[in-house]
Amino acid sequence: VVSYVVCDAQGNCDTATVSFDVRTTALISGTVFEDRDHDGGLDAGEERRAGVVVEVVAADGTIAATAATNPDGTYTVNGLPSGTYRVVFRDPNTGSAIGSIPTVVAAAGARVIGQDLPIDPSGVIYDAATGAPLAGVRATLTSSNGTPLPLSCFVDPSQQNQTTGTNGFYQFDIVPGADALCPVSETQYEIALVLPNGLPGVPGISTVAGPLDATTCAIDAVPGATCEVSASLNPPLPGTPATFFTTFLLQGGDPNVVNNHIPVNVAASASPLTATKTASSGSASIGSVIVYTITVRNPQAVAFANTDIVDVLPAGLKYAANTATVDGVAREPASINGRLEWTGMSIPAGGTITLKLGAVVGAGAQTGDYVNSAFAESSATAAALSNVAQATVRIQPDEVFDCSEVIGKVFKDLNSNGVQDDGEAGLPGIRLVTVQGLLVTTDEFGRYHIACAATPAPGIGSNFIVKVDERTLPAGYRVATENPRVIRLTQGKMGEANFGAAEQRVIRMDLSGDLLSEDGSGLNPEWHAKIDEVIRLLREQESRLSITYYGQPGAAHALAELVARIREKWGDGPYDLKIDTQTLTAAVTETK
Repeated sequence: VVSYVVCDAQGNCDTATVSFDVRTTALISGTVFEDRDHDGGLDAGEERRAGVVVEVVAADGTIAATAATNPDGTYTVNGLPSGTYRVVFRDPNTGSAIGSIPTVVAAAGARVIGQDLPIDPSGVIYDAATGAPLAGVRATLTSSNGTPLPLSCFVDPSQQNQTTGTNGFYQFDIVPGADALCPVSETQYEIALVLPNGLPGVPGISTVAGPLDATTCAIDAVPGATCEVSASLNPPLPGTPATFFTTFLLQGGDPNVVNNHIPVNVAASASPLTATKTASSGSASIGSVIVYTITVRNPQAVAFANTDIVDVLPAGLKYAANTATVDGVAREPASINGRLEWTGMSIPAGGTITLKLGAVVGAGAQTGDYVNSAFAESSATAAALSNVAQATVRIQPDEVFDCSEVIGKVFKDLNSNGVQDDGEAGLPGIRLVTVQGLLVTTDEFGRYHIACAATPAPGIGSNFIVKVDERTLPAGYRVATENPRVIRLTQGKMGEANFGAAEQRVIRMDLSGDLLSEDGSGLNPEWHAKIDEVIRLLREQESRLSITYYGQPGAAHALAELVARIREKWGDGPYDLKIDTQTLTAAVTETK
């Protein structure tokens, strides 16, 4: 309030006051409306949005003021300190940002009007069967490899993993260059959807082959400043053609992509199509041809076009050319990166398609289970449209290709070196046995052969054990080599196991009646000293000890004591000492 006095020359005065309304705060106002013609201006017939939440965000990121749009879409925010602000507009139901004005400069006392938000809806997520918008669908924008973009890539963090409201509306506003995953240069982005029940939001109709390049916008439904996928703000009616994309090529300066309405198959669990696969036989061998049948069923109320059927044969199986049919009509698949693909298939609503193909078991196949997989995917995005159906076939051994033979020889090893040298003949009639209970006898040259002795494990082989029955060796012979022998067999290859038998020296001890002590209680003490001599002879060369006792009955305990003392003296000798005992009397002969 300012007071002043006015006087004339005679001193007549009068006093007056003037009041000034000095404002130190600013005001921001505007209108939120649906810009149907995308010209940025509010035109007649364009719907004004009531209840939109308006946030005025200060430079430090704090919210300076909030408001809500009136029934006519207008809003006013008073009492703002001077400064630079960002205005964010949010959907009142989901809280997701539907747009923003990045910079508003409000000087002290300023009335910043006309801060309108023309909303260009990016699209509506809707039920492919009914056409109704879907609420509660989570939409995520990712890089080409499926990595969700960081929050800094958006005008507001709420746009990432946004959830649709009752109108099914979604919108992404990217800030080019805010992060390495959202560069200014042209980059591919993808939209991933998750239904309220947590399952993936699978498109109910196959997408157009993408990605959509927003720079050229070849499919622009209404030519102009924006890239309009559809001419309507509303999704198409059920059963009518629908054009939409889930992958995009965007770069700084590109027009907005709008009216990209995405149909979702709500009735599907994780995938809208069902695939099954069967094989003509549960087992096969090398060279066999297996016939596989793939059936893809579409239980949905909408048809699926632009669908690829993919078959993945396991290594070792090869597609037999000119054997494939689709619903009985010959159609060869394309071979792409080891996969067989029938591209651009169409599966009618409630219908099925059936494919058949032959596969040959190659020479490189190993024994074991071979799993063949098949599934349906989108031609445009390669997104899976069905479960992965599998058929398992067991590849069995082939006696010609997979079995391993074992050959060998049993020979006289005259020098006990384990190798058949010149002049060392084979031993005929020697029996060998395997752990499987197989018996085989050497021929006149000491040779033996075990046909298909085993089917070794593929790639790593298996151990095989064979042993000489020493009871069939000639008298006085012993096996001079390892017995039993363990050899490694490789699938389809021959193994060899040879055995050398050497004639063994025999040291004989012939004992008479003086084996017993005088009182008959045990071993005669005189024999204690003779045991050392026997041990010395045994150590000179590998030998067998043969003890024969000629005497009266009842001396068995003395003979046993003698054997026990010899073994005690022998201890851990250089070889396994074998001792044969025999008792001869006038009445009985006993051999041990």
